[in-house]
Amino acid sequence: MNRVERLLSSPLGALLARPWFNRVALHALKHWFFPLSRLWGAADEARGAADRFFESVPMTPDRRIEPRLTRALARFERLRAAAVLADERWEAAFFGTNEPGDATLQAMERARLNARVRLNQARRHFLFLRRHPAVRPVRWEVPAPVEIAAIYARMLKDPAGPFEVPDPLPPVTASKKFRAASGQDYWLRFASPSQRMNDVVYARVHEPVGVSNPPTLIFLHGIG
Repeated sequence: MNRVERLLSSPLGALLARPWFNRVALHALKHWFFPLSRLWGAADEARGAADRFFESVPMTPDRRIEPRLTRALARFERLRAAAVLADERWEAAFFGTNEPGDATLQAMERARLNARVRLNQARRHFLFLRRHPAVRPVRWEVPAPVEIAAIYARMLKDPAGPFEVPDPLPPVTASKKFRAASGQDYWLRFASPSQRMNDVVYARVHEPVGVSNPPTLIFLHGIG
């Protein structure tokens, strides 16, 4: 049981599972997480340049805050570079030709997750801009109805078509396996069958040890 599960199953978890928590959470999302995420995204696009950051927010360049912003962007870039390096090492360890030991794979997985957590936590470096009038919780880019109609024209004509199994199936690559708390974990990857996404799909697989023909449970979400 992880820390979140222990929290939710504790008396404090029962206190959180009340309607008041929804109001508090929504307020925090609107006034803290979403604005800071917009600034985080602008920092990712800026690649360390203050002018590109101002353009991405978007906000009028303010030379008074530029020294502090430049320092924040430099910290962000260091964290981003560390996360990219951890991803590259993880990719080489899990899908490369070498045969690292189980301890190495576990260490690579922890390093990748920790680097990404630190990068996500870089939102805090932009707290000084959270209340800036130019920073909005959401940067709306709503496509016109005609664009949506063009994107989903096929689905409107054949609603079941996009949900059918691709034929032929894309080749699936399995990573090396490593020991987990109650079994073994590994990754599957394959080219996305979606022409719009045009990326690589990754799925983490957990298999219990010593269980004959275990059932398959697919856990996912629809965000994005």
